[in-house]
Amino acid sequence: MLYSGYAYTELNNKEAALEHYEALKKINERMANNLKKKIDAMPVKTD
Repeated sequence: MLYSGYAYTELNNKEAALEHYEALKKINERMANNLKKKIDAMPVKTD
């Protein structure tokens, strides 16, 4: 879950990364927090 969440951050897919974060939070909160930091550092999309 963690590494697939990281993959989504690299693909700039914040929605999918957040879904992985929510699932990971139920399994391992410490790892989920690390993923959340990476998600929060993602650039903001501008259309």
